Amino acid sequence: MSLCFIWVLCLCVLCFPRPSIYDFLFSDFYFLSSDLGYLGLDIHWSLDIGHSIHISPVLFPLTLYSLLYSHANLHKYMQKHRIITVAPPTYKNLQALCTLSDSPQAINPQSITKLMQEAPDPTTAVRAVINSMPEASEVLQSKWRKMIINIWSDQHQHLPELLTLPIAGSDISNSHAISDALVYLDIINQHPAPMVFENKEWLISADYTYNLASQMPSQQGQPILPLENEWQNLNLHRLRLTLQSLRLVRRFRNQLVIVTSRYQKFLSLPMIQQYYLLWHADAYHVEWHDYAGIWGDYLKIVQEYLPLLWSISRHAMPDMTYDIRQWNQEVLMTFQPLWQRAGLFDRQPPKTALFALVRLQSLPTALTQVILQDLFVKYGIVGGGGIMFAYTTPGLKLLHSEHAKDLPCHLDLL
Repeated sequence: MSLCFIWVLCLCVLCFPRPSIYDFLFSDFYFLSSDLGYLGLDIHWSLDIGHSIHISPVLFPLTLYSLLYSHANLHKYMQKHRIITVAPPTYKNLQALCTLSDSPQAINPQSITKLMQEAPDPTTAVRAVINSMPEASEVLQSKWRKMIINIWSDQHQHLPELLTLPIAGSDISNSHAISDALVYLDIINQHPAPMVFENKEWLISADYTYNLASQMPSQQGQPILPLENEWQNLNLHRLRLTLQSLRLVRRFRNQLVIVTSRYQKFLSLPMIQQYYLLWHADAYHVEWHDYAGIWGDYLKIVQEYLPLLWSISRHAMPDMTYDIRQWNQEVLMTFQPLWQRAGLFDRQPPKTALFALVRLQSLPTALTQVILQDLFVKYGIVGGGGIMFAYTTPGLKLLHSEHAKDLPCHLDLL
């Protein structure tokens, strides 16, 4: 009689409308196996045999019901505590890579899943794993990189597809582009900016622009003079257009306001993704010639042929100092045929020959300001001061990625 009761109970539990027991056993259970050992369930993981399950016949109904009940709340618990699960085939591959890495104590599936929880982006996780290994071959490093990126993508399906940039969030966390953009957005979110219509365009009011400038991390320690309009602070004007091109802010009536849904989505992205969105918008969607004064038509052609600009750094080495004058000379030699074809060297009334000569001789000043200072320095591509600068390692990786392949626009991610 008692045996019949046990089997009837088992049948009722199996028919209860819960997620599949097999899905649970073969995907999530190994995280709970140690905690449920007292229920009579013992799981052995083997690369050759697969999964073998030994269940005490007496405790089978209780064990089965406990598993089903736990599974009903498992994903809520995992989401709250950021626990990462790995499908069995991937788990086997993880074990195999750990074995090949000759460091099973430092590198094991448990440490990998912990890195997935703590790393802000897949590149950071890849770097941490490779640095904890003995000297690994390039092939083994490539397998680890592919494995971790795949796991990261599987566990963060709510995020847009991440770019395969070899840059970690920690590499660019101190760049002015990120810090200024986040502070700017937070200020506008709390207090929308009043706008005025001047010279056929909408500008943020002078007083509000002054208050913004005083709170920007990149301008701390610099004297801030009273402003007549937003154009007198080109960095803030360019930042606003960058954020508007990402549609993170927009003009509503006579105010600049946050686009809440896109702003929240932007904040949820990994920092490297935020960085790339800002970089792409600034490089490709903000018109540089608006900030170049009398040299605007030269900068317009440079922006139309950005792969040529990225190619200038293809032989550069990180942390090696370069003379700004040498860089300017390379830019001039690279774009001179295009400028000449566009007729920029020709005398065009009412411009005089003297004006054309002065403009050409002073062109390096505009290139240094608009490209090196307002773009490369802001995004951490280069560092330094005076007439010398040095490329950073993440900066060169970004420029090489831009030059080697056509990176996506990604403005629609938000």
